[in-house]
Formats: sequence, structure tokens, C-alpha cells
Amino acid sequence: MRLFVAIGIPAELRAELVRLQNGVPGARWVEPENFHLTLRFIGQVDNAHATDIDDQLARIGSLSFELAIKGVGHFMEGGKPTVLYAAIENNPALEALQRKVESAVARAGVAPERKRFNPHVTLARFSGRQEAGHHLAQFMASHSLWRPEPFEVEPQGGRRAGRCWLREQSRGRERSEQDAMEGDRTQGHPVCPFSAAREGVGKASEGAVRRA
Repeated sequence: MRLFVAIGIPAELRAELVRLQNGVPGARWVEPENFHLTLRFIGQVDNAHATDIDDQLARIGSLSFELAIKGVGHFMEGGKPTVLYAAIENNPALEALQRKVESAVARAGVAPERKRFNPHVTLARFSGRQEAGHHLAQFMASHSLWRPEPFEVEPQGGRRAGRCWLREQSRGRERSEQDAMEGDRTQGHPVCPFSAAREGVGKASEGAVRRA
């Protein structure tokens, strides 16, 4: 199984993000059920290793905190866009949680992450041949100051709050590591420990970031 740790996006914010998904021909818009903020991509592991990761993540303690989106951005490769995203405002509590997640998965034997943490919610992807041109520039200009209502990341989650998940990435087309990091086509159910445990993978209970 391919795993990653992420914060889910509340329904109200998902609806607002969907309303942004237009005006860029050739963009492959992410389905709203797949919106999330990746804290750590883990990759392919077996069931035993997944259980070890779960055990370490379940030891993380975290209090509720607020997150805010601050405009939009995009990643480029070879002079062409690859990902269009909603940017997350700088947040010390989020960075602290991500460091705890990194330490937890390292204790479980996951190799250290070399890339800088760049929190965002992916809105769309582009093929390597796609020329977005002035449409992308216009989208960026139109939404650069977009500020939806902040949302809470809470231990017990809820309809209006984000929850932290260890999730399994569904199989499909071959993906690069960057694709996987973006969480393309994730399954609709979370894997433990930050919410309901999938049978055979870990033993954390319904909930979320549990206090030590």
C-alpha cells in the first residue's frame, strides 16, 4: 500500500475550492473528495510497516489550531505548469505538527524527507505537454487575493474542522513521486491513526490527532 499523512478539508471549504475550478483549459481538476493538505508522503509499505507507522503517529500530541488559505500558486517544471494549488498561510502550529509527523515516521523507519515542506491544497494538474498560457496567468491574477474563511484543525474533527489522516493512495496509472505526493486519486476512506482504522492496518481509534 502507498501511504501519506494529510489534513482533510471541511465540506464548506471544499465547496469554495470547487468554485475556483474553471477558466484554465487543459487543467485536470482534482475531485473535491480528494482535496487535502499533505503533511508527509510515505510511499509503498507493507502491512507490518504500516502498523509501525501507525503506532508512532498515534503517540503524537497536538491541540486544535486554525489554518487559512492565502491566494493561489503553481509549480513549474521545464518552463511549463505542473500543479495549480491553493496556498496555505504561514502557520507555526502547522509547521510544528508537520515536524512531529516527520519525527514519528522516522522512528518507524521511514527515510527522511529531503524536500522543504510547502503546505498547499492541489486544485489541478497539467500534463507535461500542456500550454496553459495566458489562461493560467489570468487565473493567478484573479485569485491572488482570495481569502476564504479560516478553518480549524481539531483532534476530533467534524463537519467544520479538518482532521489529520494517515491515508492509502489508490492504485491507478503509473505516477511519479511528485504525483504521489500530491495524493492523486486517494481513496475515500482514511487509514489510521488520525481517524477510523482500516482493518489490518494499525489500531488507533476513531478520532484524530491524539494528545500524548
